[in-house]
Amino acid sequence: MLTTFTTDATRAARSDHALLIAPVGIFQTQADGERTFVNDRWCELAGMRREAAVGQGWLAAVHPDDRAGVEAEWSCAVRERRDFAIEYRFLRPDGTAVWVAGSATLLDPGHPSGSGYIGTVTDITAAVATRDELRDQGRFLDAVLDIAGSLVCVIDPQGRFLRFNQACELVSGYAFEEIRDRPFYDFLVPPEEADGIRATLSLLRAGDPPTTNVNHWVTVSGDIRLLSWSNVCFFDDAGSLTHIVSTGTDITDESAAQQAVAERARLFTDVIAFAQAANATQDIEHLLPTLVEAIATTLPSDLLGLVLLDPATGNFVVRAAHGSLKPMSIGSVIPPGVGVSGRAIASRAMVFDHVDRTHYPKVLADLVVADSLFMVGVPLIHNGATLGALVLGRLEAGDSGFSALECEALSLIAAQTALSLTNARLLAEVSELAIRDGLTGLYNRRHFEASLEHLLRRNARVRAARPAVAAIMFDLDQFGTFNKEHGHQTGDAVLRTFAGILLERFRASDLVARYGGEEFVVILEGSTVEEATSAAEDVRRTLEGMSILGPDGTRLNATVSAGCAGLDRHDPTREALLRAADVGLFMAKRAGRNAVVAV
Repeated sequence: MLTTFTTDATRAARSDHALLIAPVGIFQTQADGERTFVNDRWCELAGMRREAAVGQGWLAAVHPDDRAGVEAEWSCAVRERRDFAIEYRFLRPDGTAVWVAGSATLLDPGHPSGSGYIGTVTDITAAVATRDELRDQGRFLDAVLDIAGSLVCVIDPQGRFLRFNQACELVSGYAFEEIRDRPFYDFLVPPEEADGIRATLSLLRAGDPPTTNVNHWVTVSGDIRLLSWSNVCFFDDAGSLTHIVSTGTDITDESAAQQAVAERARLFTDVIAFAQAANATQDIEHLLPTLVEAIATTLPSDLLGLVLLDPATGNFVVRAAHGSLKPMSIGSVIPPGVGVSGRAIASRAMVFDHVDRTHYPKVLADLVVADSLFMVGVPLIHNGATLGALVLGRLEAGDSGFSALECEALSLIAAQTALSLTNARLLAEVSELAIRDGLTGLYNRRHFEASLEHLLRRNARVRAARPAVAAIMFDLDQFGTFNKEHGHQTGDAVLRTFAGILLERFRASDLVARYGGEEFVVILEGSTVEEATSAAEDVRRTLEGMSILGPDGTRLNATVSAGCAGLDRHDPTREALLRAADVGLFMAKRAGRNAVVAV
């Protein structure tokens, strides 16, 4: 029997390797704070090579806007011999920013001559985006409450005040800070009306339309005011009441001005309901019809269109239509400066116009039912970026235009629409990053393996003749030596170039992925081994004949080897398919590289 002895050196080597490949960024410093070690994950997050990060070199990877603060905090921590913790951004060479939480602690606080630090950096980009989203949503609600001239207050299920706008302060005489978290039953309404108000609010149910009630307020000076309320309730997923938004009007002295305030209260109640609908989904395809329907409910119009920027082309395109704008208009390109929506985009301001068919954008002239409309275009702007425009139109016979109050509400609707669209696109980008390789843009290994398993399970369910499935395993020849002689940036250029060849050669339905390092894999459903071999040979010849421009301007050549295999009907598993392709790749390498071998 053999006995294995593990030496201290072996254990240390294993520990060093574990630090190197740990899934969080790790760094180590000397007592003076000079960095001596960073692991692979740190380099990936910072976009910096290990040798460049030693000493004070790591600071170059910190975003210029954060660098001074990070450097000052780090210097202070080292000088005072204390722990270090701060959030900041890395700015990668490709221009992308990554938010990280950085922390470090002394390795041996009791050491008489001082000791170095061990620290970590963790990717918190998604968490920061969520935090910003919540902040923006809070600002939206604050804007609604401040702009609304009607009484607006938010209470919890026990009747305690959570929000209390300026109009409420003026009518009641109470400052919000005086009554925060106090039940209004205790001091603001006459005792004989408290039970009736409780009964009205207890009838609120999820999905019900807003309820109304009338009651009195006793002001801080003892005056009695009569108020009319509209109440909207919010519930959690379990159906429990979380809070109530009440919008009210002082009807003590009925007048035309009071009627206008009542209309404001109604409209801004609808705006709050719109915000709730806009936040109900973050899937972009479901969000667009939801937004259009909610806007049409809040501000009835004869025409409604949503024009959005297409990031792929840079064009502004009609993405949703309602009313007089026919569904066939979706996909039409609206140039900036053309039509009400185009002018709103170009000027980044609200645009009004009374137009007839001869002045509609050419692409929409035959797609608008009405011959004449009073129109308004509102730009959709978030964080300084123009996302598109919202356009509404009304017939002269129905309405002469849009009131100042409606335009006020429309500004809030546009802001919430831009926020909801930004959040949906951010979610889509994060989801895409989870399945894509960051360098090449191809699918990553995890997504590839899950997709291949799904394909093979679907293939196994076919009772009749099953479609052929073929695999190609590519490996860039002598890539380690290539990297060593020309540098990792040149190596990255080769990887991106080869990924572009794969995307150009294969179909959108083919599964193309970076399998790891310089290895790539392609799954061809419905293709034979012969067809896969022909495709692999096309790729090999294309790369062989291509001159690749390195970062330093040097033109280089690279080659690739490939192994091809078909799905074995006796062992139709992912492991067997990839193993066979890998055998072919091994044979191609043994044959001298720059070759394709089928097994």
